[in-house]
Amino acid sequence: MNTRRRGFSLIEVLLASAILMGAIVVLGELVRLGNRSARAARDEATAQLLCESKMAEIVAGVEPIAEVAETPLIDSPGWLYSVAALPLGQPGLTSIVVTVRQDLPPERRPVEYRLTRWQFQGRPANATGDPSETDSQMRGLDPLASPPSSPPAPPPMGGLP
Repeated sequence: MNTRRRGFSLIEVLLASAILMGAIVVLGELVRLGNRSARAARDEATAQLLCESKMAEIVAGVEPIAEVAETPLIDSPGWLYSVAALPLGQPGLTSIVVTVRQDLPPERRPVEYRLTRWQFQGRPANATGDPSETDSQMRGLDPLASPPSSPPAPPPMGGLP
């Protein structure tokens, strides 16, 4: 008598079900991790934009350059900002530090972003009172200022034989 069984045994079905459940659990964890990373990236980008916006308001003169500590942002609930104005070694040069962070308890790891900008406040006076002399001294501090002009270099000598 030749008995051939057709179909799957109970062990094969249980093993396939266990593999399927394991794959579903792993995929669910990956989705959860992806959502958490997307939320963190969104919060980082929001903090950067809010900090840049507050710094632009200060530089434009809409907000005064004054010390501010942990103040809620009116247009963005759930976010706090701080401003620190620190005098630097050069007269009239101030370091403005704007910090934006989420209004969350520390155990929830709030996102924080800090932006620093150096700014001149008015025209600093020098010993002679000559503003052009002070301006030339200040230009040496500005990394974006163009270097002083020099005469053009002579064309290279020589050529093809």
